[in-house]
Amino acid sequence: MITHFIKRFLPKSLFARTILIVLTPIILLEVSIGFVFIQRHYEQVATQMSSSVSIQLNYIIRTVENATDQESAETFAHEMGKNLGFSVRLDKEKKVIPKTEYKLLDFSGRAITKVFLNKISKNIHCDFISNWRVVSLGIQTTKGALLINIGRDELASANPHQLLVLMVFLTVLLMMFSLILLRNQIRPIIRLSTAAEAFGKGESIEYQPSGSVEVRGAGLAFLNMRERLQKQITQRTEMLSAISHDLKTPLTRLKLALSLMEGNKAEVEEIKNDVDMMDKMVKEFLDFSKDQTLEQAKIHNVEEIYNTISRITASKYPSAKLTSHLEKLDKEKIFMRPLSIERALQNILDNAFRYATNVLIDLNVDPEDLSLNIEIHDDGPGIPEKFYDLALRPFSTLDHSRNQNEHAGAGLGLSISLDICTSHGGILSLHKSSKLSGLMVRMKFPSS
Repeated sequence: MITHFIKRFLPKSLFARTILIVLTPIILLEVSIGFVFIQRHYEQVATQMSSSVSIQLNYIIRTVENATDQESAETFAHEMGKNLGFSVRLDKEKKVIPKTEYKLLDFSGRAITKVFLNKISKNIHCDFISNWRVVSLGIQTTKGALLINIGRDELASANPHQLLVLMVFLTVLLMMFSLILLRNQIRPIIRLSTAAEAFGKGESIEYQPSGSVEVRGAGLAFLNMRERLQKQITQRTEMLSAISHDLKTPLTRLKLALSLMEGNKAEVEEIKNDVDMMDKMVKEFLDFSKDQTLEQAKIHNVEEIYNTISRITASKYPSAKLTSHLEKLDKEKIFMRPLSIERALQNILDNAFRYATNVLIDLNVDPEDLSLNIEIHDDGPGIPEKFYDLALRPFSTLDHSRNQNEHAGAGLGLSISLDICTSHGGILSLHKSSKLSGLMVRMKFPSS
């Protein structure tokens, strides 16, 4: 549960994750060193230096209190402070109120104050705010208040921030250098990903393996795989085209012979139906063998897509109802092959009208990834959920009666539509219709 919660806030890209892997130990190291330096070295140095100064202050206090009169005490205080490098003044009228004033992040001020309070057994006022270069002290004696100004460099190490500044500067410099190296290492992976994604959408873009040995190996494997798949598609197309072409000639002769045949008209009509069914199956084989990637994919906006579907519906399926909810896709672009999409839509609509009376075409937007959904709802008997995968397989039919006169075809309609959606980088899925209670076929296409 905690792991899933944390993953929601982690970056998704490889470049961002690599930066996080590099930056996390560097930041932790910087924080640790900074903490140790401030808490240990910086405060310890301030403690040692302020301890030495507290001895001098105690000597001044004893001298002032042992003076025979007020004038001698003031003279001793001024001369001793001058010799020690302090600014010392004795004010017999002023009373010292014990108080410490320092900023929130003044770590050396905390350490100095702690030493003075422990080493000097008098009421003492420490002011670290009025002047950050000077520490102002007020110490109550029997002869009056000793007002002492001590340079900050006498109590703590001078310019301690230089080490931290140097650490931060070097860290930023090294991070910039690391980012340049990481970008150069990840760029070949991005190119490989782009080429693989384009191939999945039916486009073969130029790609040259580069980068580390592992990335080059993956790139070469991808090129070999792409070449083998292209050869396989070409061989399948040529084989099915040749078979279908060879079957066309005898089918044509059979149709001609049947048109001239005399005899039992019922038998002749039955044979004609069988020939027509074979002709339809040959056409399905030809459609299935066609390479969907031959048509060039172009950028289309949602209005063009809607107009295309509206034209198909009005001309070939006038009883179908068309609705749209495309407001969120108003400025989005979709890579599509219009003729291929038209074929896919027609195959699905043909199946819908074969089993149903009412058909609804709904265009909407996925709220998560802003992809385009084309949903075809019908009020037919539908398909049980356990047969969804089987219905999308080539050459599979769900007609248990096996009455080919009632259901002519080779079971390739949904398979062709599935191939077309996949070649666009999309998904075709089957669901139970929530609007017409029959089957719902969803074609999902990603936005560009």
